[in-house]
Amino acid sequence: GMQAEQQAVASEEVIVPLTLSKTIEYIDQGENNTYVRINSPFAHVWRLVGKALTERVVEITDKNRSIGTYYVQFDPEVQAVSDGSFWDEFVFFFGSDANQELPYQVFLTESEFGTDVFVRDQLGNKLFQGDGILLLNLIFDTIKQDFDE
Repeated sequence: GMQAEQQAVASEEVIVPLTLSKTIEYIDQGENNTYVRINSPFAHVWRLVGKALTERVVEITDKNRSIGTYYVQFDPEVQAVSDGSFWDEFVFFFGSDANQELPYQVFLTESEFGTDVFVRDQLGNKLFQGDGILLLNLIFDTIKQDFDE
C-alpha cells in the first residue's frame, strides 16, 4: 500500500548521485595530464562521451566499458569553421588520400572529482599535443554545449 510505495521512493533516491552538477572543465597540465573532467559518475559520462562521438560522426570501431575505452577513427583534417570554438559545421580538406582517419582511444577513468576523459594513441599512451588533442577538444565542446542548453 501507501507505506511500501513511500519506502520504495526513499530507497530509490539514495541511488541518485549527489554530484550530478553539470560541470565540465578542460585541464591541460602538459605531458600525460591533459584531459576533460566531468563532475558526474562513470556510467553517466560513458553515455555522454558515446553521444558526443556519435553526434560529431566520429567512427567508433569498438568499445569496452569495463576498461573505460572507446576505440575510434578520427580525421584531424576535419576543421572547425564558424566561430572556432564550436564545431557545428565541417569543412573537409582532402589531400591525395581522401581518408586520413587515425585510430585513437578515448579513455575514461573515475576519480574523486568525477570522471576524467583522456585521448590516447593506439598503443594506449595518453596524448597532450597533436591531432589527438583536437579530438579531446571536440568531445569537450560537444558536451559543454549540451550542458549549456
